[in-house]
Amino acid sequence: MNQRPIDALFQLVQVTRNNISSNRNLADELKSFMDFRLTPLLRQWEVAEKTPYVLALVGLTNVGKSTLLKTLFGFDVAPTGMGPATAIPVRYVFGERWQMEVTSNSYSRQEISFDDAAGILAELKMRVVGGGPAATSATKWVDVEGPIPILKDGLVIADTPGFGAAQAGVDEGTHQRRLEEFLQRIHRIYFCVSGGDQ
Repeated sequence: MNQRPIDALFQLVQVTRNNISSNRNLADELKSFMDFRLTPLLRQWEVAEKTPYVLALVGLTNVGKSTLLKTLFGFDVAPTGMGPATAIPVRYVFGERWQMEVTSNSYSRQEISFDDAAGILAELKMRVVGGGPAATSATKWVDVEGPIPILKDGLVIADTPGFGAAQAGVDEGTHQRRLEEFLQRIHRIYFCVSGGDQ
């Protein structure tokens, strides 16, 4: 049986504490160590094990982040276009069927099922690209789930709004703010540049 190091340490401290119950001060110190150091660490470890590894593509607007994802996935599920194509973050995860979960700014969620990748792409184009400022400003992020082979082992890849795009009016700066907020949930960031930027 493979035991996690944190579990082994927790058990060792617990057994030691039980064996030295006659030394009240040391037993109390070990209990305090378990309560205030080991237990929070154990909880963090458990959360980390349940949280998938998330990788994000970040770069200037129109540098090719979504196009790269289409190539990696083997499915046309990442909207592309001239100018800003991804106005809100989109996370892609593996699933047996095609579906989308839209998370609003109030963290309410809407689930939508699709027959194929084309349905997902059409919905994403409407919500992420063509929905306009009112639609995109009401959405925190979108999760897309489908049978994407590269994601089968638990990897999650995020397509993010490009930065550096000119935004005017009420939508000014929202891409940058949305990107900064979203990146706090990411484990690894890959910065995309075009071949001409080298």
